[in-house]
Amino acid sequence: MGYYFLGLEVMIKIGLSERQIEMLKLVNRFGFLSELLLAKFFDLSDNAIRKVRYVLIEDGYIKVEKIFARGDKYWTLEKLAINYLGGQLYRKISPATLVHNSHVHTIAIHELKLGNLIKLEKEAKNELQLKFSQNKEVFLPDLLVNTCLAIEVELSLKMTKRLLIKINKYNLDSNIKEVRWISNNEIVLKKLSGLARNAKHTFFIFVNDILIQNPYYNEIKNERKVLI
Repeated sequence: MGYYFLGLEVMIKIGLSERQIEMLKLVNRFGFLSELLLAKFFDLSDNAIRKVRYVLIEDGYIKVEKIFARGDKYWTLEKLAINYLGGQLYRKISPATLVHNSHVHTIAIHELKLGNLIKLEKEAKNELQLKFSQNKEVFLPDLLVNTCLAIEVELSLKMTKRLLIKINKYNLDSNIKEVRWISNNEIVLKKLSGLARNAKHTFFIFVNDILIQNPYYNEIKNERKVLI
């Protein structure tokens, strides 16, 4: 993935545990991660994750931000950690995209916890070496799971023309077996369900951070499939 620079052996020698290193690697992969998701992935109690946070802040490996007063804490890496792991410092966390990214991260961590392979949109872009001007010309899922499940998080209404282009691309892509559209807005899901009528498209809604297959938009109206 290109995350190694000076090597893990050096980090172990200077006193970091393997778990702490794995946590830094995970934050590096995502750019930023909520403390809640880190605790969930590594099966840490509130007290345990708090202790790790204090150590990593004190040693200069991470900084922690709280974007909203009642929201979660978010970890990003400091330059020292980047020097060991490679990569780039994450630019400032944007409140405008935080909800979208947080939903993607929640699903991604859930899939990783299950042992599935994931590819984030930014990783796909890096592999394709896309220039900024090309981003609007290439449609990449927010998250790809096991190379065949595309995850799209849509929180607001988009232009119909652009959605249809994306939907048709998925319809023609034989490598994609399922497209999972996710939103916290039923109006958005209703529009998507009207446009994406191919059987490979499914629709889910976030309710209190629980992902539920919405029976209103599926043929089997008596089942609710809880994923997270």
